[in-house]
Amino acid sequence: MKSCKDYQKDIYMDVTGEIPPDKKTDLENHILFCARCKKEREELAALVDLLKKEIPQPAMSSFEASILRQKIRSAIATQQRPGFLRGLFSGYAKLLIPVAGAACLFLVSFIGFRSWLPWQSHPNPNNTVARIEQNTKVDEKEIIENLDLLEQMDTLRVLVKVVDNKDII
Repeated sequence: MKSCKDYQKDIYMDVTGEIPPDKKTDLENHILFCARCKKEREELAALVDLLKKEIPQPAMSSFEASILRQKIRSAIATQQRPGFLRGLFSGYAKLLIPVAGAACLFLVSFIGFRSWLPWQSHPNPNNTVARIEQNTKVDEKEIIENLDLLEQMDTLRVLVKVVDNKDII
């Protein structure tokens, strides 16, 4: 059995007319034996009646009603109409998936077959040797340009050794 606290929401729904029939009979049975809930229902009903009298309900113009009607009809039509992708895949899904798989397989096999073709350009070994020689020449040129720097570094190494070995001085 529910306590009075559990019936608070049901009382409000009953006064506003939103309570389902099964809950309404349960609430009416409870109110027969509970004076506190009966009094609260009566007070809440009086307050809702007073509010309805004091605050007028806004009337909807015919233009607003027609716009609302159109929005409701379009919403219902949208819900009944299947989506584009759902409609596209519903009938053709059994055909579309194997066709897409075959296309992918064809594409992969074509790319693989193309790599075995005789006219495919292969790297030229002479070109590779020429490239290596050119890189070697560039490296030698850099060494010659930086030879003075290397000599200065050697001089610095000797100087560091001399400074570290104080007994020579």
